Amino acid sequence: MIQEDPESSKILNFHQTAAVILLRLRQEISMLGGSDYLQVLERRLRDHLFKDGNAVDFSEPEDEIVLSTRFQISNHVLSFFSMIAQLGTVQDVAVSEFKVELMFPADEKTKAFYSREK
Repeated sequence: MIQEDPESSKILNFHQTAAVILLRLRQEISMLGGSDYLQVLERRLRDHLFKDGNAVDFSEPEDEIVLSTRFQISNHVLSFFSMIAQLGTVQDVAVSEFKVELMFPADEKTKAFYSREK
């Protein structure tokens, strides 16, 4: 079950980020030709985002080329963009189901936060 409440979330742009995840899930389901497990996740996320049949605002800031996920950590707002790497070899098609999501700082402030001396 989705535990995150957008009102208490540490993700400042919760609805935008969740909408992107919903689109990714739908794409994965389509590419796999169906997946019971992913369809359950997709339905639960969709139901969470569209409570009582009301759509939430998924509009993105117009000045962003790539959606950045913004986290509130203590008194810092940290912004990241992600890339998904998909593994695959000709010899083993099953490996193509493995994916790694890599998070990168989306702005100088976030980069500086992780580059500072400890």
